[in-house]
Amino acid sequence: MISRVLATVRGLLAVGLLVGFYVLAACLVLGYLALVVFALHTLTLPTNTFPTNFHLPVLIAGSSIPVLLGVVRGVLATNSPGHLDLDSVLLTRAEAPLLWKTVEELAERADAPMPDEIRLTAEANAAVTEDTRMLGLVVGERRLYLGLPLLTGLPLDELKAILSHELGHFAGRHNRFGAVVYRGALALDTATEEMRSAINTNALARMYSGLIFGVIRIYGWCYVRIAFAVLRRQEIEADRSAAAVAGPRVTGEALRSALVLMAAWTDFRDRFLTPLAAAGAVPDDPFSAFEAMLADPDYRDVLAQHRAAPAESTRAALDTHPSLADRLAYLATLPPRDLPRELRPALNLLGADPTEAAHRLRKAMYPKQRKTMPWRDWVTLAAGSHVERQLAWLRPAVHALRGDDTTELTINAVLELLDARRAGELADQVAEHAGVPTDRGPDLLRASLVSLLGAALVRAGSASWTAPWTGTPKLIVRDPTIELGDLVQRALDNPREVPRLRLHLAALGVDSHKPRPAPAAKTGKTDLRLGIADPEIRADSRRSQKLSLWTACVVAVGVLLALFVFREEYRPPYRPPLNTHNPFDIRTPVYQQPVYPVLPSLRLPTFVMPTIRINPNDLRPVTPRRTAGQP
Repeated sequence: MISRVLATVRGLLAVGLLVGFYVLAACLVLGYLALVVFALHTLTLPTNTFPTNFHLPVLIAGSSIPVLLGVVRGVLATNSPGHLDLDSVLLTRAEAPLLWKTVEELAERADAPMPDEIRLTAEANAAVTEDTRMLGLVVGERRLYLGLPLLTGLPLDELKAILSHELGHFAGRHNRFGAVVYRGALALDTATEEMRSAINTNALARMYSGLIFGVIRIYGWCYVRIAFAVLRRQEIEADRSAAAVAGPRVTGEALRSALVLMAAWTDFRDRFLTPLAAAGAVPDDPFSAFEAMLADPDYRDVLAQHRAAPAESTRAALDTHPSLADRLAYLATLPPRDLPRELRPALNLLGADPTEAAHRLRKAMYPKQRKTMPWRDWVTLAAGSHVERQLAWLRPAVHALRGDDTTELTINAVLELLDARRAGELADQVAEHAGVPTDRGPDLLRASLVSLLGAALVRAGSASWTAPWTGTPKLIVRDPTIELGDLVQRALDNPREVPRLRLHLAALGVDSHKPRPAPAAKTGKTDLRLGIADPEIRADSRRSQKLSLWTACVVAVGVLLALFVFREEYRPPYRPPLNTHNPFDIRTPVYQQPVYPVLPSLRLPTFVMPTIRINPNDLRPVTPRRTAGQP
């Protein structure tokens, strides 16, 4: 009860974090728009009113464009459809009635709704999806994806356990929450990758947008650790549903077998299917070739060792599934159920002839590859593909000793060097071109010469290569009395044995003078970094980097034009003088008067009057004098 409550709380928190991502993205975009408005407003200010660091908002606004575009792409990625249908084919009821009937029976026993579609995929895995909208509240079509490698390598009862596990997700309504979690994880992952790409290719974005990138990364770290814990709990619930239908023991065996088949299919695809397809060799039925690899006794021993190995108990923090040890430990706690085993191949669910579905799936895997070859011939080609790797060292070594510039290699040229007692020099040259110490030269020379002679015998129809599933294939000569390895070793040790080797080759129909041309040079750049990333994802990343670079260039050019080209010098507004003049008005005029140079002031000389002081005692009274005419 407590675990269910915790799972519900975690689910609601994950949904809240997804909504919070939308809110965070909106806040970042609105904040950026406000910064752009402030930068444009700063550019419109007069020159004498510019702030000291007026260029800072302009640079931040320009450098944040590629980073915020990554956030917008992350938001849009939540609404993009899945890509599971690209490499899958639809199986209708008429094409696989037995498989549909089996799924219906298992869905009824698990109390789960039936899927609307069953699709075959080229992966050693199974999955279920639901088209949900409005954060999982509205459910659309349900699909069951079933890997053809699983059908090829599993017995029927273990496949039923796998199907019951997937139908248990339908019964527990896990896909509704899982779709929300997937959208959130896809949005955060897309935003983080786009922002990282922009920061790695743009110095300005790396300088001024690190805060935005850090906020998104911290938010994504919190989201996946909360949401993925709920997904791991849902896987345990689906295991319980499978154990209720097929039994805990069979369910545990199915989990082990699924992991082993996943590793085997990855090995088959990486070592044989993808490299040969890059060279233009595609089998018409790659799954029959995979079935032949699983049936090989030596490879079966390798798979048995993997199954017997202890289950891994460690898991990464971002794993959506618990570790195999935790799942097996949980199944061991369930009550056992003794059910009869069904060991017939699960491939029988596709009918008497499953090759039609395999051919359709191969066309979905390689839509641009029209020419194919029978898968048995493709296996023979894969068995002989090691020859060129061995001859890549022998060919330049022979040419270096013979002193010729031709790229063709003949058996007669090698035997002539052996007959001339130059086997030691040839071994040193092979070691030098292989980049290994000279003490390994004789072994490499022997292996290269056996590959050269073996390819000639296979071309003459006198020998064949074994299947290359467990390593370097062995050469099987039709004449059991001839041991090619011993003949080559004798010729290397003693030049007198070279004529005997020539006679045996001639008796087997080998023309020692027929040249073996050099492999065609590769045109264009071929990326064979298997398991790193899908080519379409790498192409999208490169396009995103170019878009971010061009965006930064356009913004930088616009800023430079705004600052230095279209910028006008500040001119004070003209104000006409007043019509009336008041000489007593000493206020400063509103217009700016011209400033004249300061001239030296001219001062007139001054005269100081002497001071006259009169003593009043010295004054005599004055009597006015009569004048004529006065009485």
